[in-house]
Amino acid sequence: MAATGARSVVGGNYQVFENLLKASEANVYLSNPVSKMSSSLHPPDSSGRQVTSISQRGGKWRVKTSRGAVDYDAVVIAAPFHQTDIGVPNDVSAQVPPQPYVHLHTTFVVSNSRDLSPEYFHWEGTSAVPHEVLTTFDGVRNNETAAPEFNSLAYNRRVGEDEYAFKIFSDKEMSDEWLEKVFPGGIKWVYRKLVSCGVVLYLHDCLSPLCSGNLIPSYRRRQRSPR
Repeated sequence: MAATGARSVVGGNYQVFENLLKASEANVYLSNPVSKMSSSLHPPDSSGRQVTSISQRGGKWRVKTSRGAVDYDAVVIAAPFHQTDIGVPNDVSAQVPPQPYVHLHTTFVVSNSRDLSPEYFHWEGTSAVPHEVLTTFDGVRNNETAAPEFNSLAYNRRVGEDEYAFKIFSDKEMSDEWLEKVFPGGIKWVYRKLVSCGVVLYLHDCLSPLCSGNLIPSYRRRQRSPR
């Protein structure tokens, strides 16, 4: 997802994680989503509601998946807590604050030409418009300009005969009309995807507890990040 300068492993980046798993000698269960977790020492009542605190040490965690239920000493949720849809006791989920995410529109464009529109960028130079363009919010902060229409636009690589791939990051979806203005050489195809690229961070003077019992959710207290 890097705007520019991205690198990859020959054969696929998945090999990095695959070899980390091999080195750990851990048991790996793929395509095996977790649906629910509960304390094996304090099972839910008949309604399925957790009624006792599981914050005390020493209890095991029962993890339910499509393979059945297994007890563990500790559980790490290595995923955005509120996006997992995993059922956990209420006294655990209540400790995890909401996680607003930055939603970023990613647009992949394959054009018939590597050239960008000099008219759109008000480019008066004799050379071609640069193939990597980054925008800033300085003008917005100074009340001088409107917000930029995109965050970054970068040439990626040649993908075929007279086919050149570009990648655009923006806060809003890029319309076909906008793309036609920026890519005057013609567009072969477009792929759009909205991604949750990162947590919105806010400054805060306290942190939520890292652990509840021995369940460790992967989350951050919100802190503000300067734009």
